[in-house]
Amino acid sequence: MDFRKYGSAFVSALAFSGTMFGAPTVAPAAFRQLAPGAVRPEGWLHEQLRLQGEGLTGHAEELYDDIGNSDWLTRAHKGGQYDWERGPYYARGLLALAYVLDDDALKAKAKRWVEAIFASQLENGDIGPKRENWWANMLALYIIRDWYLISGEPRCVDFVKKYGAFLRTGLQKKPLIGDSVWACARGGDAMEVYLDFYDRTGDTAFLETADLLRSQTAPWSEYYATGASNISYQEHIVNINEGLKTPALMWRLTQAAKDRNGYAAATAPDGWAMRFAGRPDRMFNGEEPISGRNTTGGTELCAQAERIISCADQIAVFADAKAADDMETVAYNCLPATMTPDLKGLRYYLPLNCPKADQQHVFYAHNADSRSIMPGPDAGFGCCRSNLHIAWPKFVQAMWMASNDGGLAAVAYGPCTVKAKAGGREQTFKMTTDYPFRDAVTIELVAGGGTFPLYVRIPSWVKGSAEAGSFRKIQQTWKAGDRVKLDFASAVSVQKGWNYDSAVVRKGALLYSWNVPARPKQVGDRGNGFVTCELQPLVPWNVALVLPKQGDAAADIVAVDDGKAIPAQPFVSTAAPVKLRVKGCLTKEVRWGLYRYEAPGTAVEPPPSPIRAPIEPCTLELVPLACTQTRITFFPWAEADDATVDPRAKVYASDIKPPAGGKPAL
Repeated sequence: MDFRKYGSAFVSALAFSGTMFGAPTVAPAAFRQLAPGAVRPEGWLHEQLRLQGEGLTGHAEELYDDIGNSDWLTRAHKGGQYDWERGPYYARGLLALAYVLDDDALKAKAKRWVEAIFASQLENGDIGPKRENWWANMLALYIIRDWYLISGEPRCVDFVKKYGAFLRTGLQKKPLIGDSVWACARGGDAMEVYLDFYDRTGDTAFLETADLLRSQTAPWSEYYATGASNISYQEHIVNINEGLKTPALMWRLTQAAKDRNGYAAATAPDGWAMRFAGRPDRMFNGEEPISGRNTTGGTELCAQAERIISCADQIAVFADAKAADDMETVAYNCLPATMTPDLKGLRYYLPLNCPKADQQHVFYAHNADSRSIMPGPDAGFGCCRSNLHIAWPKFVQAMWMASNDGGLAAVAYGPCTVKAKAGGREQTFKMTTDYPFRDAVTIELVAGGGTFPLYVRIPSWVKGSAEAGSFRKIQQTWKAGDRVKLDFASAVSVQKGWNYDSAVVRKGALLYSWNVPARPKQVGDRGNGFVTCELQPLVPWNVALVLPKQGDAAADIVAVDDGKAIPAQPFVSTAAPVKLRVKGCLTKEVRWGLYRYEAPGTAVEPPPSPIRAPIEPCTLELVPLACTQTRITFFPWAEADDATVDPRAKVYASDIKPPAGGKPAL
């Protein structure tokens, strides 16, 4: 096999594969992920997963033929998407969700997929309905690994080990890049599984397979550092987010500085990727390939799901608190904004400035028709409607991890309970909080005890703390009833410098948007509440912020907390527990408030800020991005003395209704 055509980085990696010189050395991970179901969500967080189970996940096999009649289940050999990624994508989310929710009906559905995968293994070790189907098989391995964490069945070890032996022969004849660009780009998914089995069994055969996979996986560390040319469509937005786990996994095998710094290079504000396509929700714009910094650019729901999984791996290997910040940001901002509140609809892409979602053309390179941003069960390509199911349950699973010194780590915050071993015995911790809407978190040991460390994350946005962006270690002898109380005291901030120097507003873990009131128009109905809707704005949306000329840009912004308990579904504009009131105005500068001529489904970019002069001063009421379906998140802004805007000006609120007889006049 001549590997030269695949690029010098690939050839170099293959030539020095540890599998050619014996088992490699492996560096330990700081944390270890728990089994699905070890962490149970509560309150409003539980409601998100319950709705998903009763919505798209619970009905996917009926809604989508390539899932319900997948070759992975039927062995009908239809081919195409029937033997590819969609079935295993769905099943790995279904399995995790079933055990996070402890839902018997979902467990039965998931077990059917598990048994079908077990039954697919041939004598030579290959698996699945199609031979040497490297990428789709990685997803099947992921499912069996999760089943092992849940059940402890020894046959999981045998299954994965036997397939590893097949890989060590098969990949010499048909390397990952020979299968498809996806397998080479996404080799980290299989590396994760084989490293995990090595950690849990100590069997070096798993380690040898992991290192072979490393040698044939795309050079992600180099790509994140330089954006250099690549061999496997690394600029694909899902690949970029899926690949973010890979440098950390490679580092365990190489201990190389470039791998240690891979995630940081990709996500640093001054790195090429963030400067080129970065977003304040810690995602990248990418309508299939990574794209520019347009305020109306989209990011795939698939990419969000993979970013959560990649963050979890980065956190586990390095105890990376900043990656935990990113994971929370995606889960608490992007996911709810890309899904409908009943979790029976999705968008393929999430644009942060999106005043409407209709059947008009958008400017995206792929999926530029109405199905890309209109909420419904069939938005965009089938990958996202298959892969979305993993996002919420894997986030919940990663909220707590075990530390390599016998303790536990509180990685992400939200109402939940964890049962896991620490100090040599099972412990039960309960996390009581209204986070991310409010700042106080109480962690109580409700059962268990003993001497072990508890790690708690201090978010990077906490001001005035030397520990911000790190884990604090609490080492003590614990007894039931012990509590750790945290109060992060989040502050409102205005961050300028986005496209055309537009500004975004955030408070703690949440981004805030102006909710564009919209009228839904049903344009499709799959039955049982699975509908597709257009969303048309009810009022002009050409809003801008008015910021002080000097001092803190957020000085005049007031947080309004309703003081009520968090509702079961807080991700609705009218239910937002905390809103922000900010001085604003309406402006028509540079066609702000209109749509692109060549893409009438897309808003124009904000005018360059500062805008020349505000017209019609008002007070804007902002809600969390997650509470919006149509929104403005990147704002143009004007500078003014405090006296410029009358504080008694009308409130142009997020839930404003147009007056009888028409829209409000400018």
